[in-house]
Amino acid sequence: MTDVVSAQLQVTAQRVEAIRQLLEDPTAATSASGAATSASTSFARMLAVTLDTSAAQTPAPAVPVGAAATPGGSAAVPMDSAAALTAAAASGTLPPPEAIPPGYALVPLSALTGVAAAPGAAPAPAVPPVPSSAPPSVVPPPSAQAAARVALALRELGVAEDPPGSNDSARIAEYRTATARAGVGPWCAYFTSWIGAQAGTPLGAGGQGEGYVPTMANWLRGSGRYVTPTEGTPRPGDLVFFDWERDGELDHIGIVESVTADGRVHTIEGNADGAVRQRDYAASQIAGYGLLP
Repeated sequence: MTDVVSAQLQVTAQRVEAIRQLLEDPTAATSASGAATSASTSFARMLAVTLDTSAAQTPAPAVPVGAAATPGGSAAVPMDSAAALTAAAASGTLPPPEAIPPGYALVPLSALTGVAAAPGAAPAPAVPPVPSSAPPSVVPPPSAQAAARVALALRELGVAEDPPGSNDSARIAEYRTATARAGVGPWCAYFTSWIGAQAGTPLGAGGQGEGYVPTMANWLRGSGRYVTPTEGTPRPGDLVFFDWERDGELDHIGIVESVTADGRVHTIEGNADGAVRQRDYAASQIAGYGLLP
């Protein structure tokens, strides 16, 4: 990476010098082929030509496989997966493949070494579609990460305690790994924390997960992301909270799968009668929602 940084500094210095010369004498700008620019050429065009020329004069350093190579040896532009690249191009975040000029390459971040995604901004993983018995949602998920939370939760349907009533199994133990200081016990929040971490949106203070439902809700309240059914409408991938005893103490948490036109909220929940199950509720049966990115 040191060679890449050194080359970047060299290219930057050359471009600064090229811009200084262009400002002093615009008619002296030449193209990469050596042909002088026309006097009628716009300053912006001359500047672009000048920068192209200065970049062409410096060989680009070797960019690690998996980078998006940029003119003049600029730093890699990492993405998480081929699916993420495709989605980014479709959304306009990145140009479509046919619009990428020679010298550019877009390949997954997984091929890079020593490159980490920014905290809280991890691209959503590619999760194959999973059939569901729930009706389609009239409210779309707010992001690829939200859609990934739903898809990941659907893949866990049927996971159950072994033995029954133990709050444990090999898979449930895996759910606990997403929460700091987790222990065997009611696991709805462990399941939710694990789904969030797998989707690139870790939950709880510091992204350390949360095993206690009221604390998860308080974490959301601290950033204004906890709402009651009268205050907001959930979206697929959001969190849903329940107060079974109606005593003001939240007891259970799940993930919103879909919201239907009649206002019912379809969910995926861990520790629902000892297993990961789909359920649905009227808004009046729900205590609140946790709005996630």
